[in-house]
Amino acid sequence: MKTHITKDGNRMYISQMEDIHLLNTVNLKLNNLDKAKKALLVKGNLFLDNINGMIYSEESAEAYIETFIESFSEYILEVVIRGLDISDIRSRYIELIERSIAVPNDNIVLLSGVEE
Repeated sequence: MKTHITKDGNRMYISQMEDIHLLNTVNLKLNNLDKAKKALLVKGNLFLDNINGMIYSEESAEAYIETFIESFSEYILEVVIRGLDISDIRSRYIELIERSIAVPNDNIVLLSGVEE
């Protein structure tokens, strides 16, 4: 089971989180993804966001995006298991990734020799 670290530094299982805490965490992750996306759109300039006191450079934005899916999936799976409303989460995610359908095969490069 995956764990979550609270803002106070306490560790708990994601499955033990209160619904509102779980949803707030999912939304925070989406907010951070939006900041990382904006940082990359700036193309190397520092992107300052004083809302959470975060400063993203192009490198830190790329690092966040690399770990986002694995981390996000653990929380979103718990939201789905509980049957919580994900319509707002889905809308925000679709807006961030700018698609709502499968990526057409002619737009991707198939990876050969990559283990899953």
